[in-house]
Amino acid sequence: MTTKKLVSIIVPVYNRASTIVRCLDSISTQRGIEMYSIIVVDNNSTDESDVAIKEWQRKHQAVDLLLTSESRQGAAIARNRGLELTRTPYVMFFDSDDEMLQGHLERLINGIQTYNEADILGWNVLYQLPSGKTHLTTFTTERPVYNHLTRVILATEHYAVKTDFIRKSGGWNADLTGWDDFELGARLLSAKPRMAKLDNDAEPALVCPKFTEESITGRLFSPTPEKWERALDRMEIVLKDKYPEAQCWIGYRRAVLAGMYAREGAAGEASRLLAAAPCDGFNPLKARICYYVTRLLGKGARHAARLMLPTDL
Repeated sequence: MTTKKLVSIIVPVYNRASTIVRCLDSISTQRGIEMYSIIVVDNNSTDESDVAIKEWQRKHQAVDLLLTSESRQGAAIARNRGLELTRTPYVMFFDSDDEMLQGHLERLINGIQTYNEADILGWNVLYQLPSGKTHLTTFTTERPVYNHLTRVILATEHYAVKTDFIRKSGGWNADLTGWDDFELGARLLSAKPRMAKLDNDAEPALVCPKFTEESITGRLFSPTPEKWERALDRMEIVLKDKYPEAQCWIGYRRAVLAGMYAREGAAGEASRLLAAAPCDGFNPLKARICYYVTRLLGKGARHAARLMLPTDL
């Protein structure tokens, strides 16, 4: 990998033979690709993902792509492997079923040159579901802790970050198997990063994760409550000193998660987590309001919570 490049794009792969070529094609056709390195981390795939990647690499020898492997299972571990190999000043993480539209990398190059003091450079993302429906999530630099805790503005595909900054923040938490990007975002924000937004909300999003039926199966919360709750527990510790006023929003997330458990029919898990949701600034009544809004509607609790909790974070 050459240090003259600006950004490394890390792509973890696990059994994505059907999507990885599409992902790599969307990167390689970008204007400005000469400023990037791609690091693909095969995380013990049992299909022909490695065959597809090697064949793609053979056909695109002008693209600076390193294929490596990580035997320890887990997306966070695979991303950390790519981070270890990064030799560029910035890094971004891109999943193997994501696509970028033309102009994304060019915009990022211009953003790095314009906002060279920024630790995090973010953008909007348009999620595409198997039904054909789309869902736009917006990045913002305003009230970043509040917006991250309520709608995860530092989801994996939303930003690029200075390599030294993410390394000093500890990289990905290898102990987490769910909401690892949620927890990483909390740690990055606890370090008080300088942030910049690269797009205008009136412009079309240029990063488009495409969920397949395969990628959205097993998305229920209640069968594996420890995955999500462990991330919230860790975030509570991370934010305690730098943002003590944010603790109530961790309680809010627990109440919302309890509501999702209830919607999935896991009454016992819902009751247990709802009882654990109240904390300083988030009393049992507020917790029940957020819980029942989620249980009945599946969404909307954030609108109720922001009337009861501090948002200037």
